[in-house]
Amino acid sequence: MNKDTFVFSLQALDTYFERTGYEGEVLSALYESFVVIPGTPLVPLIIRLLSEGFGEGAEEDINYFVYDLDFGKSFKMGSITQDGVDIDHSTAEKLWDSLVLQGSKKE
Repeated sequence: MNKDTFVFSLQALDTYFERTGYEGEVLSALYESFVVIPGTPLVPLIIRLLSEGFGEGAEEDINYFVYDLDFGKSFKMGSITQDGVDIDHSTAEKLWDSLVLQGSKKE
């Protein structure tokens, strides 16, 4: 997988999360008994596929980017460090660069 495909896939997931979240809020407002079930069984599969070709820990980094950092929107510099160096996960592009820089990209 190349960087463009990786970034596009994460941006598509972000859009999916935003749309399903908004639709769920609207349906919850219209129908009192409507329950929002976030995500889909395909999301973990997509994340696993995105981590293919990277070394150990890549899947966890991508999960963290998606769920904890809300696709980088909640990232704050200094919140992720390795060996005393800040790691920038503010965008999908920077996540890719970080995974490659860490030497976890298989050639």
